[in-house]
Amino acid sequence: MPRTLTGRRAHWACSRSRRALSLLASIGTLAAATGGCPPESTDPGINPPQSSFGYSNSTDPTNGGAALVGTSGCSACHRDLGGQFAAHGHSEAGVGCESCHGPGGNHVPFPSRRDLYVDVSVANCAQCHGSLDAPDTIPARDGYIAPLAQYSELRASGGHADFNCGYCHDPHATSRTADAGGIRNDCTACHEEMNLAFHEGETYTRGDYVEPLTCRSCHMPLTGLSSTALGPDAIGPDARAGDVRGHIFRIDVVNSSFAAMFDESGTVVRNDEQGRAAVTIDFVCLRCHNGIGSAFSIRATTAIEIAADMHEKADILADLPDARAALRAEAER
Repeated sequence: MPRTLTGRRAHWACSRSRRALSLLASIGTLAAATGGCPPESTDPGINPPQSSFGYSNSTDPTNGGAALVGTSGCSACHRDLGGQFAAHGHSEAGVGCESCHGPGGNHVPFPSRRDLYVDVSVANCAQCHGSLDAPDTIPARDGYIAPLAQYSELRASGGHADFNCGYCHDPHATSRTADAGGIRNDCTACHEEMNLAFHEGETYTRGDYVEPLTCRSCHMPLTGLSSTALGPDAIGPDARAGDVRGHIFRIDVVNSSFAAMFDESGTVVRNDEQGRAAVTIDFVCLRCHNGIGSAFSIRATTAIEIAADMHEKADILADLPDARAALRAEAER
């Protein structure tokens, strides 16, 4: 039976719904032109995209058979973007401006024509960050999500399945560091009223590793493995952490072992009957709460009890003195 929200929780839920619907409605009319990036908006919490409306070519990736000029040719004019892009993982992987925008030989001598190829659809990103042939299959190996599966992860994320990459990401800037400008809109741009579930203002440390806790700490844990995973000496025997943040967002608050996240073969992430995936507790809570770093240690069974409806619990207890200390005491018992 559906629960009825009352008082402050009802206000929070209604406010969040109105904001999300307003944003999605404004996006809908321009999604084809912007690739789903939040359009120009009077809402101070939504960052507009870099303009792509003036570019005329969205169908011919050869730009009329133009010649390649190389990233240095683009950076000669686009110095700021060139500097940003040099620090991007795209650049490290050999992806240049023309990989997405097509050859620039016709644009460089006549820049005012703005005839570069602009395809900011999620399908363009999926050419590298997923599989257009099997978009609903999230590949896995060795107990982690395989590299470059973000497109399939996003499709299995439930409420975010129809998002385009540009909703959150600026493709020209890295998201590896908080000050690089790679995140166009953070989670709170839509989830404005959402609390951090007793983690507000907390910073997790382990040796030289320092992580100010945000939504991404729990909802985008290190489920992917590109190179090296953390071992028991860093996160304890029951936790898991790869080296790439995931894009599933949903947390499985029933299972504490990664075995439940993958199929019997271990090569595919499980989806439910609605096509949604979820990340198990060992990737989320136990990554920090293992007694090795600054977070207190908890058992997997306790983590499951706490994780269920955790945001609602924090909202209910927000006005109670020492609620966080009481929860910690209960968790450590």
